[in-house]
Amino acid sequence: MGRAQEAVAAFERAQIIAPEHFFSWHGKGFALYMSQRYDESLAAFDRALAINPDHAGAWNGRGESLGKLSRYEEAVDAFDHALAIESNNASAWIGKGKMLYEMHKREEAVAAFDQAIAIDPNNAEAWTSKGNCLSILGRFDEAFSAYDQALAANPRYASAPSAKGSVLQVLGRFEEALTAFEQALACDPSQAQLWLKKARVLQALGREHDAQIAAEKARELSSKQ
Repeated sequence: MGRAQEAVAAFERAQIIAPEHFFSWHGKGFALYMSQRYDESLAAFDRALAINPDHAGAWNGRGESLGKLSRYEEAVDAFDHALAIESNNASAWIGKGKMLYEMHKREEAVAAFDQAIAIDPNNAEAWTSKGNCLSILGRFDEAFSAYDQALAANPRYASAPSAKGSVLQVLGRFEEALTAFEQALACDPSQAQLWLKKARVLQALGREHDAQIAAEKARELSSKQ
């Protein structure tokens, strides 16, 4: 987050010289977003859009900021503006899908993720998000297929096997869940939450010693964060 804060300061210095420069507000919006200063990032994107209302990326940034503020309907509207400008913007379709998911409009969310996948078939985030929707809808085989597609698209994308493992765990399919969590850890062994998920599944399988080792690894990683 330190670099994002430095970027905010750099954009603010640029705005002293050129206060109405679109890209300084646009860039500042993303830097504020990365700094988790979502009210301020929203204000920055609004300033950027006041200068150039036809920039799809700024509308995306506005939508992402609104989403973090739990203003989901406004976020959908922002992503729709982005898509009106640039209909093949996969990021806008993904953002819209995530907002629809939060609004419990899961079928519409699946349709949005399908649009993103049609544009970018190797987008692991879109496949994983689709899988999350399908699992909530109880369409588990389709969800698992979507998670597998995500991992095929990006073998380092830990979120896909992690999500798959969580669904398998809820279904009581602990051996398969363990395999999924181990896949996720192979992608990113630095995530404490993944080690904790693995520990819980091992405990459910009665493998107490292995569960303790995984839980200790989770505590060790958490202490370093």
